[in-house]
Amino acid sequence: LTEMSGQMDRTEWVVIGIGVNVNNLLPKSVTTHATSLMQLTQKVWKRADLLQAFLKEFFPVYMRFQKQGFEPFQTAYWAQYFAPRKAVTLKTSEGKVRGTAAGVDASGAILIESRRKIRAFSEGEIIL
Repeated sequence: LTEMSGQMDRTEWVVIGIGVNVNNLLPKSVTTHATSLMQLTQKVWKRADLLQAFLKEFFPVYMRFQKQGFEPFQTAYWAQYFAPRKAVTLKTSEGKVRGTAAGVDASGAILIESRRKIRAFSEGEIIL
């Protein structure tokens, strides 16, 4: 999940959040879509240890991003996208855009192909 505030020419702040089910026992009704670390590894996790391990991995990558921007991550990011070349609707502050998810550019903006044109969007919510 991300939230950001900015102007057309600059970003003022970005908050990135992740959710991790750590020591949860999830009901069978949701296990086709969700799991927890405890259920995956069969061990109980100390949240402080998990946070420390996460930060150890995250910090060097974040420093690289600070120096080089999004471009070094562009290909790997798009490879993880859940609906490449699928029809999507993007809800933006200016309205809805319907098209095909065509990629991401070097800034991280999603590329939507619509009416034989590809446009980049750096804000909005994907609706499937």
